[in-house]
Amino acid sequence: MTQWNIQLSRNLIKQRHGVAQLALARNALRAVTVRLDHARYHFLELKRLLREHIDDQLVEQNLYDIALPGGKGWDALQEGLVKVEAHMIACAQSVHAVPDALAHLAFFAAGLNFAQKPLREENVSIKTLLANSTLVAAGHGAVQVALRELADNPSFAALEAAVNYAKHRGLPDPALQLEPEDHPGPYAMQFESFAYGGVVRPRVEVERMLAPAYVAVSQAVVRTGNAINACLA
Repeated sequence: MTQWNIQLSRNLIKQRHGVAQLALARNALRAVTVRLDHARYHFLELKRLLREHIDDQLVEQNLYDIALPGGKGWDALQEGLVKVEAHMIACAQSVHAVPDALAHLAFFAAGLNFAQKPLREENVSIKTLLANSTLVAAGHGAVQVALRELADNPSFAALEAAVNYAKHRGLPDPALQLEPEDHPGPYAMQFESFAYGGVVRPRVEVERMLAPAYVAVSQAVVRTGNAINACLA
């Protein structure tokens, strides 16, 4: 996949719509990459904490002494798992935030705020942009295609459901599964099953939810950025 030239996007937005428009788009341009950096940080931290509180302890302790109530490592593990859960949710939220930042970037790059009856900025999201053909009408059909591919991606849909459930209904329970049948290691950190939007989401190991969604969003950033440049050029 061709790398996205972000500086070219800045230059093209400025040339097409002026300095003030570039100022409006600046935070979205930054967010679509920085939020992925945040997600990567949170993911690496949750992996580090699991190593610290479980893997490193296995040198001297039995897994069940560490992970079961009453074991010698139980109290320390519970404190560590609170931090793990915080990074699980923060990672998911960071990935989830990127598509709406992309939507704002597309909105300003296409000059949709200059429309006779534009969307209010607080209402701009990937869903609102895809709900009509304003991007196509503005000559940014390729951008709409790129955003649609992300919105329809099943990995992103699963993560979106978890984040929205956490926001509106409460956190999906984290679960430390010992000796899971479908996992190569001695344990797996998982999101428990939950139902949202009429769909039951099964229990899933945290990396199997976060990693595919991260990849899908990362690729969508590049596709959308390249489409914006092509349309503006």
